[in-house]
Amino acid sequence: MTPTPDGSRLRTFNVTELVSRATGSDTVEVAEGEFRLDTVTIDGGRHWLATRRSVDGRGLPVLDSIWMDRYTLRTFRSVQRDRNGVTELVYNRRSLRSRRVRPDGRTEGWRGMHQAEPYGLLGIEIVLGAMPLRLGFTGTLPVASGLGDQQQEFRFEVVDHTQEPRHVAGGVIYRAVWLVQANVGRETMHFWVDPEERAVVRRTMPGPDETRMVVARGNAVPRINTFPVEPLVREGSRGVIRQSGSSQPVAASPGGP
Repeated sequence: MTPTPDGSRLRTFNVTELVSRATGSDTVEVAEGEFRLDTVTIDGGRHWLATRRSVDGRGLPVLDSIWMDRYTLRTFRSVQRDRNGVTELVYNRRSLRSRRVRPDGRTEGWRGMHQAEPYGLLGIEIVLGAMPLRLGFTGTLPVASGLGDQQQEFRFEVVDHTQEPRHVAGGVIYRAVWLVQANVGRETMHFWVDPEERAVVRRTMPGPDETRMVVARGNAVPRINTFPVEPLVREGSRGVIRQSGSSQPVAASPGGP
């Protein structure tokens, strides 16, 4: 029986992602991206919003946004910006509609109903991270991708309980992770799931020219501290601006209001 994902197990995060291309035993770093999970309020309910800035197998930029149900983690909207243009999928239980605007301005889309309520293949690693996994677990999830016109099966199995190196405070520690092997059509993917963080910390998928793309979770993106600044107050009509609470004038711009 397929384990049930529990979105209430998740926590917000904002981390870097290192994207590499592997051929045999050689690995070349391609780019550094960012992956973020936030909560948003829609129609009075709290939901998850995942955003990812990355690159595709050809090294071209990709920006994904995925809105998911807070508890079931089923996608109800996704937007992907990549070399194909801007693709939007809107889910409503078994029904799905899509629209793609290509770089040359042409549009295409699809509207229809699937046999089962699908998850979005975009962000499927979030679903895996929220599952209570254990060795030998298998499952199948219906997924939609591309224009959403074809429903596929995401078949997965927990094949190993191993360790993954993590860089912490200038050193390296090893964390226990589940290794999940998944198949969608003819493609095979692997996910390393940290049960404590409830997150996929590394994943691989097919790349161009018989290579494999490797995406590894990096460090947390530091929060930007903002400091209060006193407002600038204009002195009468003399074109001089002073910092509030200071006697030192600040030069006003020549054409300023």
